[in-house]
Amino acid sequence: MPSYFLQDENPSPGDFQLAFLAQEKIVIDGQLDWEQLYRGNSISTATGGNSIYAIQEDRIDATQFTVNTIFDTRISENILLNGSLNYRSHKGDYFAMLKDLLGGTGFLDVDFFAEEEGYNTILGDVAQSDLRNRNRIVTEGERYKYNYEISANSISGFAQSQFKYNKIDFFLGVLVSSTNYQRNGLYENGNYPGDRSFGKSEKLSFTDFGIKGGLTYKFTGRHLVNANFAYITKAPTIRNSFSNARVTNDVIIGLESEKIQSVDIGYIYRSPVIKGRLTGYYLNFKEGNDLGFYYTENISGIGIEQDAFIQEVLTHVEKQNIGVELGVEAQITPTLRLKGVASLGQYIYNNNPNLYITSDDFEEPLSFGDGTTKLKNYHVAGGPQHAYQLGFDYRDPKFWWVGFTTNYYTNAYLDVNNLARSDNFNLDYDGQPFNDYDEEVARELLKQEKFDDYFLVNVVGGKSWRVKKYYVGFFATINNVLDQEYKSGGFEQGRKTNYRDLKEDKTRAYGSVFGPRYFYGNGTTYYVNIYLRF
Repeated sequence: MPSYFLQDENPSPGDFQLAFLAQEKIVIDGQLDWEQLYRGNSISTATGGNSIYAIQEDRIDATQFTVNTIFDTRISENILLNGSLNYRSHKGDYFAMLKDLLGGTGFLDVDFFAEEEGYNTILGDVAQSDLRNRNRIVTEGERYKYNYEISANSISGFAQSQFKYNKIDFFLGVLVSSTNYQRNGLYENGNYPGDRSFGKSEKLSFTDFGIKGGLTYKFTGRHLVNANFAYITKAPTIRNSFSNARVTNDVIIGLESEKIQSVDIGYIYRSPVIKGRLTGYYLNFKEGNDLGFYYTENISGIGIEQDAFIQEVLTHVEKQNIGVELGVEAQITPTLRLKGVASLGQYIYNNNPNLYITSDDFEEPLSFGDGTTKLKNYHVAGGPQHAYQLGFDYRDPKFWWVGFTTNYYTNAYLDVNNLARSDNFNLDYDGQPFNDYDEEVARELLKQEKFDDYFLVNVVGGKSWRVKKYYVGFFATINNVLDQEYKSGGFEQGRKTNYRDLKEDKTRAYGSVFGPRYFYGNGTTYYVNIYLRF
């Protein structure tokens, strides 16, 4: 990338020239020089070697079987009872398949990055994708690198009673479920020999339950109050159950079902002209877990300078969502309706979760200091936490209509790196604190980025005609009419995760080399649908 050539504190004129040429090459040719890839494979093949480059397809071939039955009966005029039973079975084959040799004749199925010596160790155990089929030459359409099965079964039952009376409606429901997962490794990976990768893993089983209820009290036909509550436990996902399912049977340490509590209270107003709802809500998530994969140069406290591709495991994650929402619409005339919405929320981490890392490059899981990452009071990424909308729609008696909305979004945050908030951040490779550590500078380095606010205008409309006994029509939408550019999300990279290296990277004169990755929303987009109804 162009920034690579400007990473020195005082880049030379030659560095600027190289950065410019790198930028031009990307703009003109794209990020991949396909001709060079084919040429490299051709040279390797001509000298008796295999393809150096190949295109890989990551595949999931899954079969799912589901049985669902629903029970619904009216016990009396005021009481309704319903329920369901559900069984689901999932069997998935997960593997890499060699899609294209890019002009070569075969590809050696080993991990060239297994050890620092690289090509000198390709015959060693740790480099083998499958110890039971060493140094295999793979051709197009064959499986390689990783190959395993996941079986998952779940059965759940739900029952709910609803009670409806003149002044009050309420309901109460319960849920019970049982879930189990198991991995079956079809390759014996060189980094995880024996049953750590080959054969069946331990069977993970989770029994969960939930209860929810709610009521609506009708003071009059226009004024109502609504309240709901729920407490639910939820099994972790398959992805977040194994530390690196592609190559090992190892299960995440401290795995538990997530516990979710929610309460919301609302006031509802209804009249022939104005309808409105004001709702306050609170959600608390406990015992969550998360799994991330990335490359880092900074693993502290192990006596040597270490970089590795790691699996970062978070457990006992607690999050809190609290907010208020208001929605109002007014029927100004029979054809014109105004509407407005406001949502104000605060979504934060409510504790310091446990953190440890695993990797092919070290045998045992590593944790740092007290084993936590200091996430408490950081904002949870995932979109704007404040949003406002004002708009109208007009429906003409001659069967055409148009709607217009303005939308304002704010309080969106970058997803922070967890390892940089652990004690790994302030420790040198020997496990001792950095001697140049400055608390104020560290606080600024770890400050969570807040995205700029953005404003979007959307238009939607349509028209229909009756032609004899048929209806012909269209509707169209234009989103982001003003073509606003805005960040919709992003995350901090984990390559630099200690104080000294992160400080150096963030204070480069011409920008960070390993800065955050951002996602951007679409510019102006158009959609048209034409239909014939008969």
